[in-house]
Amino acid sequence: MSLIEIIILSIIQGLTEFLPVSSTGHIIIFSDILNFKTPDIYFDITVHLGSLLAILFYFRNNFLAILKLNNKFIVLNTNLEIPYKKLYILILLSTLPLIICVIIFGLDFFEKIRSSLWVGLFLIFTSIILYFGEIISHKNKTMNSLSISDSIIIGVFQCLSIFPGISRSAMTIFSGLLIGMDRQSAMVYSFILSIPTILAAVLLMLINNYNEIYLENILMKFLIPTFFSFIFSFIAISFIIRYLKKGTFKPFAIYCLFSGLLLVIKNIF
Repeated sequence: MSLIEIIILSIIQGLTEFLPVSSTGHIIIFSDILNFKTPDIYFDITVHLGSLLAILFYFRNNFLAILKLNNKFIVLNTNLEIPYKKLYILILLSTLPLIICVIIFGLDFFEKIRSSLWVGLFLIFTSIILYFGEIISHKNKTMNSLSISDSIIIGVFQCLSIFPGISRSAMTIFSGLLIGMDRQSAMVYSFILSIPTILAAVLLMLINNYNEIYLENILMKFLIPTFFSFIFSFIAISFIIRYLKKGTFKPFAIYCLFSGLLLVIKNIF
């Protein structure tokens, strides 16, 4: 991949990572549209490192408070109180299904379906999930009200996001709403859950590619994608948290539906 390809795809990933539209799907779509070499799953994981740093930076005050054993999680002046020990346990339980899924199938299995046709089909699926998410988004369960079974359900839905075109944010927010969470609590839980998920993926990538990590490779393969992904992921987080306080999933559902249909039609005809 050329430098310009890396920069453009890193920006696209950053802008779409925390929107319910599938960042992986959009990397594949724009690679196809712009006639770029389709990046492999390891590039996808690398740019997610930038997203991880962005979420840590956005919630930095909350994480520092948790490290000081503070039970309050404040987002846009809204106090989402939850015991820090319970939060750790819930997030761990929500992460386990994805880890088990990757161990069973391996990343190479998902590499085989990184095509624009599959992305189109999965985007249509995401649009359906977003539509039903909007219908059921009138509950009031908070993060502190989550049970062990609730956290596992969210984790199982997150497993679907391994498929390109299925949004991790959409799956985790939808499953949160499905079990009765209010919209903001579901959104914040989804973002917190992204931390161990992305961290595990990055560590797996480093383990599998340790022999390719040498000085002249670090800039192009790691630092540049991480930097641009970080900047634009932070912009996306700031936008979606404010938007979903009063906005709806409908624009994203419509976008995913039409994007998916166009991709399917393009590949069939």
